[in-house]
Amino acid sequence: MPRWDVEWSRQATAVLDRISLALQAQAEDIYSNVQPKAEEFGKKLGSNEAYITNFAEEVIRGSGGLVLSQILAGLAGPVREAAKMGVWELASSLHAATGEVKVMDDLVGIQGKSFDTPQVLLVHKLGGMEDIPLGVVAILSPSGVDVLSHIAIRARNQKVLLASCHDGGIFSALVDANKAHKYVKVAVDSTMQVSLEPAASAGAGVTGTKAPTSVKLAAADLGPSSSKYVMLDTAFAHGCLGLSLPPSPSHTLARGSVFFPPFPPPPPSLCMLLLKNVVLATGYMLLH
Repeated sequence: MPRWDVEWSRQATAVLDRISLALQAQAEDIYSNVQPKAEEFGKKLGSNEAYITNFAEEVIRGSGGLVLSQILAGLAGPVREAAKMGVWELASSLHAATGEVKVMDDLVGIQGKSFDTPQVLLVHKLGGMEDIPLGVVAILSPSGVDVLSHIAIRARNQKVLLASCHDGGIFSALVDANKAHKYVKVAVDSTMQVSLEPAASAGAGVTGTKAPTSVKLAAADLGPSSSKYVMLDTAFAHGCLGLSLPPSPSHTLARGSVFFPPFPPPPPSLCMLLLKNVVLATGYMLLH
């Protein structure tokens, strides 16, 4: 089968879609397992909430899947074009949303804001690291978004419809046709084509597919009588929490102390590795 002909490209699109879905499922699994425990540890340790809010997302983006998701984002447009398929790509699980339509260059100007009325945003440029303001129910953009980017993870967690259009002309026509409307309804059909139509009001906001059920973890006993929050590296041993799962930054740090003098102290990044390893190990042990 010749490469880049219609049939080959359609098969390649199917493979890319399956890989993308697998990455999304893995990301959701990591988030549901890691974030609750990170918040629990952070509360017990008195950590600054700003360091805990995106903890699981950083774990996800620290995996090899991030590079793969970026490759998928780069391939999606050319492969879909060669396959003569639609120009839209969905980065979240929702298929419909209704709200007040706004056209904007980017999301920078509304970071940290919230809206009382559901918002449908037509955004000319996305960087991937933006937060999604409370009240936004849909974001459409010509910018490609990889499935493990910050905004894609937030869209799935916040149940926001996020879609990219790989044809700038089609997106511009969509903006021109709808920028005069106050409210619009966004719908994604079975062929992944996105359509907008005028709506009488913002309605109930979001409808669509049901979010996957989260894994419920048993609450860890973090009382002073049962747990140690801090261990000296001399106490690290195989079988301790965080040391039995490869790779083990804790074990690496302990071994490193044999070869290096005690000063200067380890950098903060190593301390964050230890915390990340403990949280991951806790989720693993509770699930198995």
